[in-house]
Amino acid sequence: MFVTDRFVYLHLPKTGGTFVASVLARIHARRGDAVETIWVDPAHPPALPPISRGRAARIMLTTRNQHGTRRDIPPLYADRPVLATIRNPYERYVSQYEFAWWRHQPDMFGPIDDVRRRYPSFPALSFEDYLDLANSALLPFRESVASDDSPGMHTQQFLEYFFRDPHSAFARLLAGTLSADDAARELTGLRLLNQCRLNDDLAAALDEMGYAADEVDTVRRAARVWPPEGGRALDAPWERYYSKETMAMVARKERWLFEWIPEFRTLARALSSCVE
Repeated sequence: MFVTDRFVYLHLPKTGGTFVASVLARIHARRGDAVETIWVDPAHPPALPPISRGRAARIMLTTRNQHGTRRDIPPLYADRPVLATIRNPYERYVSQYEFAWWRHQPDMFGPIDDVRRRYPSFPALSFEDYLDLANSALLPFRESVASDDSPGMHTQQFLEYFFRDPHSAFARLLAGTLSADDAARELTGLRLLNQCRLNDDLAAALDEMGYAADEVDTVRRAARVWPPEGGRALDAPWERYYSKETMAMVARKERWLFEWIPEFRTLARALSSCVE
């Protein structure tokens, strides 16, 4: 996470967080602010410095590196507004597939021999193979893997990262008692920036928080920041990765997330004709 005197930014993986942290560090360093990196073991949290005017910090968790959840925000900074980035589930699955962590961490899906029994060509995986593995081996709440209609990885991660009590919320989601209004209440105090227009959304947020006009302009004009490990080529639209079957699978598995985020809901409706 990235902490300033005005807000906390949470980095949900594969949503443009590398760009956000980079441009924030650049802006604060250009001011002459002290921008430090602080490593925190959540089991033994250290005494943290106050982050006031003239300072900013990357808080890196020993358990998740830069990917802290809302519950991981240190109490000292918990009174600040929270920014986070989101990405439409269809595109985010593609980004994760192309990132292919398993080529460097082959046991991320579980024992390699077990994975190879299911997918003999592993680590070479088709996109459909990855969707299947992501929605079984990578779920935050593993008890839901039995049903094809159970919540998908992105819906579960959204709960894990942004809800104050994700385990309780997940139980209610499975029971059918977690409404869109309940989700909206959970997200109070959280401002979601859409990765598809990240420069403009981040610039607007900083403008409202009193950042200088030249700093806001820096964000609007900033070039894309590529993670050092690479990613999907710009000329590879995410739509090309999907068949009708895999598109229908994502629509079904992530239907809660599509309901909770109005922009995603609009996208899902626009794509519904592709899967009928």
